[in-house]
Amino acid sequence: VPSGYSNLTFNVTEAKGLIDTDKFGKQDPYVTLHWGPDPAHFFKTSVEKGSNPHWSEGETGVRVPEGVPYVTVMVWDKDPGKDDFLGLCRVPLLPEPRGDHWLPLKVRENEPADDKLRKKGDLGQIRLKLDYNHVQGHGGPLSSTLVRPPSFAASPGPVPTRATVTVVSGEDLPKMD
Repeated sequence: VPSGYSNLTFNVTEAKGLIDTDKFGKQDPYVTLHWGPDPAHFFKTSVEKGSNPHWSEGETGVRVPEGVPYVTVMVWDKDPGKDDFLGLCRVPLLPEPRGDHWLPLKVRENEPADDKLRKKGDLGQIRLKLDYNHVQGHGGPLSSTLVRPPSFAASPGPVPTRATVTVVSGEDLPKMD
């Protein structure tokens, strides 16, 4: 168990003005969430396809390891063979991201494959709903306590928060009929 982590509740709801990369038919956009080289989560349920898609997957909670400065949200178009990159945005984890945000999509840095997208300029926007809690561990998976976020450090009283518990495994559980 890492010494600390962040619980990030993420909801990708829609995008607008995406670049249309399909010559025939509507594009099938999907979203991946990253804080390392591999996707941490995959938003694949597209209710409405095309340049202004809507997703209906709902809230997804992800555990981000301590020390990760930002989460990268990447938008792709599903195609036979190779999927097309449509844009990305980075969500900094400090100060804590909360609320409903429209974020502009950008190209990847130092990626020659994105030269066509660079010339187009505006890649569209993606709408994210976010909630964030930093958790500091003290030796065991159930001994974690919530840490007062810096934005509430000077305020007295309880920290406004929501706790989510995920049971990963269990041992010697009583049989229930």
